[in-house]
Amino acid sequence: MKFYTLIASLPDHPGIIVPCYAAAYDKTSGDSYLLLLDLSATHRPPRTRAQQIGLVEGVPSAADLAAVTEALARLHAYWWEHPLLETDIFDVGYWSRTRERFEAYLQRRTASWQRLMAQEGDAFPADLRALYERVLARLPQYWERYVEPRFRDRQRLTLIHGDSYFANFLCPKPPASGPTYILDWQSPGFDIGGYDLANLCAPFWTPEQRHEDQREVTTLRRYHAALQAHGVNDYAWENLVTDYQIGLIFWLLMPVQDGADGSHKDYWWPKMQCLVAAFRDWRCEELLTTL
Repeated sequence: MKFYTLIASLPDHPGIIVPCYAAAYDKTSGDSYLLLLDLSATHRPPRTRAQQIGLVEGVPSAADLAAVTEALARLHAYWWEHPLLETDIFDVGYWSRTRERFEAYLQRRTASWQRLMAQEGDAFPADLRALYERVLARLPQYWERYVEPRFRDRQRLTLIHGDSYFANFLCPKPPASGPTYILDWQSPGFDIGGYDLANLCAPFWTPEQRHEDQREVTTLRRYHAALQAHGVNDYAWENLVTDYQIGLIFWLLMPVQDGADGSHKDYWWPKMQCLVAAFRDWRCEELLTTL
């Protein structure tokens, strides 16, 4: 509710949000509703959830991938270091902006890791066990060096979607044309844009899919160029690579949480393998050890 109400008050906001005709929330009952424009005749998700988590059909067409990347970049560019960052309209760094929040996050992830290892036992590969234990051990120093200063200084932060899977976008159905929309605004917040970008590319793309025709790097380059085209000038390619690594470090721990919370292994295990491969390809452990 709050999100759509706010967007309606911003006449210069990019047209990447499905037009909302009405929205209301009743605090007493907890009931709410949204009335959005019906786009079923002209738009469809570039990949469904079933296609994405199945991996085999997880890559959208080149045109849809470009459109999704552009839409995400337009969102991030508009909200880049936005004045509303200094208000309480959205949460800022929900897990990372203060030591207390980070320590609560680390405690939760550590407990989830321990539950998952108790479930998996010796079936869990020794090399992955060692990798995850190194990551968890190094997170406090990593947070102090790379994450906490960004939130203290409100530097290079933007509004992120928080769940930017392809199923949460709507692209025009060929041969139609028009904007690409972003859906399912359950958890927007001010944070590091690399979280959304890593979520888009890494959890359900195999190494072969990421590397084919340099798909992953091309997506990052297109995103970076779109940011610059929409006014984000003080953000070098090297800054983007670091933020993508930060995003991968965050998402690396998500399959652990999924598995510990009861998700079926058919879901969290392929997701973990994809994320570990991306983590290694982008040499994210160097970011954790260069302290």
